Amino acid sequence: MIRATRTTGATLSAERLYVGGDIPQINGVARSRVACSTVSDHTVTGWAPTVNNVVHGLITTASVIYLVGEFTTITALRVGAEPCLANSER
Repeated sequence: MIRATRTTGATLSAERLYVGGDIPQINGVARSRVACSTVSDHTVTGWAPTVNNVVHGLITTASVIYLVGEFTTITALRVGAEPCLANSER
């Protein structure tokens, strides 16, 4: 089971679950409003962008993750074959 506080959006992409909200942690691992874990065993991945305000929704494509929310800045990291953050739509 995945434990995250104040989650307002989630999306699946292949074997990854991406969640957003006002999330300080997921499964005990510190994160900044967005997080990613594996579907099979709920391991938190190394994908850890920093978002400066609440994320309300996430949309994934084969290569991009779009976030919608009340933020103005995102710092993204590309980890392995995982998609990188691309855009804020709000």
